[in-house]
Amino acid sequence: MFPKITWFLSVSLIVAFSSETGSESEVHLDVALTPGYLIHLAKAEIGLIKLFEEFSMKKDFKKYAARKLIIGYLEDFNKTSGKVLSSTKRKIDWFKAMEVVKNPIALIRMTNRFVTMLQPLREKLTDFDLLQKIKEVLGSIALPSLDDHYEAIESLLNLQQFYDLKPVGLVTGKIFTTDTGVPLDANHALEIGNYAMTKKMYTLALPWFWIVISMKLPEKNFVDNVTKNIAALIQQHDSDYDTHLSKGLFYFEEKLANNLFSRTMRDVKMDLYHGIRLPGHESYESEITYYNLLNVCNGRDFVTECDRKHLFCTFDTKKHPYFKINSVKLEILSWDPYVVLLHKAIPTEFFEYTWGTTVSLSIVNSTVPKSSLRLEKSGTPLEKAVQKSISPRNGVTHRIHPSPNKVRFTDEQVGMDLIKKMEMLTGLNIRGNGSDPFVVNSYIHGNPVGIHVDHLYGHNDELMAIRGHRLASTIIYMTDVEIGGGTAFPSLGFSAKAAAGSMLFWYGAHTNGDIDFRTAHEGCYAALGLRWVGVKFIRQWDNFMRKKCSPKRNQWLLD
Repeated sequence: MFPKITWFLSVSLIVAFSSETGSESEVHLDVALTPGYLIHLAKAEIGLIKLFEEFSMKKDFKKYAARKLIIGYLEDFNKTSGKVLSSTKRKIDWFKAMEVVKNPIALIRMTNRFVTMLQPLREKLTDFDLLQKIKEVLGSIALPSLDDHYEAIESLLNLQQFYDLKPVGLVTGKIFTTDTGVPLDANHALEIGNYAMTKKMYTLALPWFWIVISMKLPEKNFVDNVTKNIAALIQQHDSDYDTHLSKGLFYFEEKLANNLFSRTMRDVKMDLYHGIRLPGHESYESEITYYNLLNVCNGRDFVTECDRKHLFCTFDTKKHPYFKINSVKLEILSWDPYVVLLHKAIPTEFFEYTWGTTVSLSIVNSTVPKSSLRLEKSGTPLEKAVQKSISPRNGVTHRIHPSPNKVRFTDEQVGMDLIKKMEMLTGLNIRGNGSDPFVVNSYIHGNPVGIHVDHLYGHNDELMAIRGHRLASTIIYMTDVEIGGGTAFPSLGFSAKAAAGSMLFWYGAHTNGDIDFRTAHEGCYAALGLRWVGVKFIRQWDNFMRKKCSPKRNQWLLD
């Protein structure tokens, strides 16, 4: 059951930083899109549609100046989000809204309606009663800006790059072979192509321009403009080619003037680097690891046959006496380092509170009053954490880069039943100083995090003396993801599938507490669905002598 959400939290952020003169100034920021905010937005739109449909039934509807805008809004909704809602069996508006947000194409169409259609409609409305009802439906939700719409577009472009999605399918509503029923018209395709062009995403922009031309639109000027865009793209790509090819993600293998159908460097490097394993920092900092992330998330794993023959699934009854009557399905993904996926091990009702609260905390996407947050303190330079707003709100100049939305919970807030279950599954102490707080991360589609390790290597952690290093990590998948959404280990050559209630566990450190770089990981982007995970980092000192010593140096003795 979805928990009741009866309160809203207005979030704002101001980053204080030191200038060259040493004085401090403040930068008011817009926060990035989050799934929670978008779910609230989609739910609000369901309410708006009910209002517009009722209003369009009025006898004197034809006399209103906003009549055409209301009809246009309803038509656009019915072609997109309306199709998603009609195909779902869900009855509660919260769940209906979630179905809309799961779809990256529907997300672009929704933010486009709010940005380009709703505001003109409200300005033209003269019916005070309807205006008041619209205000009540929207409540305290900050309406999307053009920045938000562009972020939704960039999210789809990231998916296009990550999974090699084809615009020829996306414009018809297809993500791989799944027909979502939500199309994109020529104007949307051109907008996406133009945005990709401004970001110098050449390999992504060109297919969108091609698809616009193939739509055979009657307006000759429209096609002529697209043809000019293609010519400009070829010239700009080839001009940048010599200086940026080696580190550019979005280039073709050859200059386009020589070969208009050249392979992308994405495909070239995925083949070139496939299966190469790097040591140390390079396990998560090298471009080789990035392209192997793409390989693994696209089903091109590279676990050796020697290792594969030792991997298996079993119903485990040994971890705890409880499992003798209620066994857990355990899948060994790697023995060294030890990585295991426990299928459907956590009942979903255990984390309904944390999931619902995360939605609540994400509601308002507006300027963040900056509560003396210093990004430098966490080791993140300001210029790497923010970007200049394209269409700023009042008082806003910058916007936080897209990143996971994080909410922290104490063990008591999460529920001790969940914590005890995790202890039974891992065989480790998790309560108190045995682990860090439970963190719920949520991501929109194509939202990059970056390949990373969970160990505190190189960090000045104030709790290190009390808790020790992070020995192990757990990820609980809180949602089912239709396409993508798993966790990839590009240095190990495999990924784990996301399924609600499953728990991924691995040791990110050797037995002496030193970092195991091989466990560098990253989430595979959710191409269809929402990636919502709960994370626990298990610490060293409270687990001292919890496991028997292994005869092999720096290796864990496994049950």
